[in-house]
Amino acid sequence: MSVRRQPQQDRAAATVAAVLRAARSLVQERDLADITVRTVADRAGLSPAAVYRYFTDIEQVVAGVLREHAAVAEEAVASALAASRHRSVEGVFRHVVATYLALYDERPELTVELRPASLANRHRELEASSDRRLATSLGEHLARRGLIGELDAHTVERLAAHWNAVGAMIGAVLRADAGLRPALEADLYAMVTHAARRFHPFGVRSPARRPSGRPGLRAGGGARGRRSPAV
Repeated sequence: MSVRRQPQQDRAAATVAAVLRAARSLVQERDLADITVRTVADRAGLSPAAVYRYFTDIEQVVAGVLREHAAVAEEAVASALAASRHRSVEGVFRHVVATYLALYDERPELTVELRPASLANRHRELEASSDRRLATSLGEHLARRGLIGELDAHTVERLAAHWNAVGAMIGAVLRADAGLRPALEADLYAMVTHAARRFHPFGVRSPARRPSGRPGLRAGGGARGRRSPAV
């Protein structure tokens, strides 16, 4: 968390936590243009001077809230990756996307629309940093499981770029009404499938050839059972 002055004592840490808690609640209730250091201080039961002791301005307060939101999402993804047993790049990608959707559906307060240009720019910077951390964690997981080749800086940048685009689509899904959401979710997972194929170390695999004879029949005459690949 970036603040003007790092809290060194329990009382100072409690003050910073109270400021961020108050800002978090106000962000859910009001337009950001109506949120000031004074409104945050009033909600927290503090003086504006107490807020300024640790934050330079309201933008830094809101940025602190956004960092907390990003940390929650990153922790959820880290837990999902640790528990993942998927055996394909697409399976891992889909698992991470499903984790995001479930988290934001359960905790809609983690999604904030920032209209003021300065805050929107700050948010984009924070999202870019978060995307890069996610890309690194995701790449390390895929490399450990032998699902991609060597993880280098270019691969991390590519993963981050893809997840920035996927993140924007996740936002569109979350904002959609009930009638539109299923179609957008289908589009989202189609995007994930395309992204996963870009990272398959051997390219897109061709379907296995059928044995000679009548299509769809085993050599012994039984119908061929096709098992869906584990993802």
